[in-house]
Amino acid sequence: MCALTLVLVLAACQGVQLLTDQPLPIRFESWGDNMPTIGGPTATTSAGEVTVSGVFTTPTPCYQFEGSASLQARHLRMLIDARAVGEVCATVIGRRQYRLTALGLARGPYSVSVHHRRFEGRDGQDSTVAELSVNVP
Repeated sequence: MCALTLVLVLAACQGVQLLTDQPLPIRFESWGDNMPTIGGPTATTSAGEVTVSGVFTTPTPCYQFEGSASLQARHLRMLIDARAVGEVCATVIGRRQYRLTALGLARGPYSVSVHHRRFEGRDGQDSTVAELSVNVP
């Protein structure tokens, strides 16, 4: 504990940036039910932005979707959450298309991991669905 405190104090005094995830501003949209699954998520870039697009498969179509993004050094973590809605639902596979954009990025190369996390109750199952490389103009 003492060694950890000393490292944190020294890092703060020397202006060293500690590696922690920094939440980023985002745009997120999801649409459609039972969309066709065509490959894995893809990434595109524009000035200061990275957008991932894909399809999230769930056991039923009765899920709410949210997105978030965080940055650690040059690694961008894009997370799409699906939460089961507590209602009676048809027992058919749900496939929802999404687009998640991380905003406010500096120019340059980034590694991008895309994660799907499905909640049924309080605990979520997280899976990495893509590891990508991009260059932000």
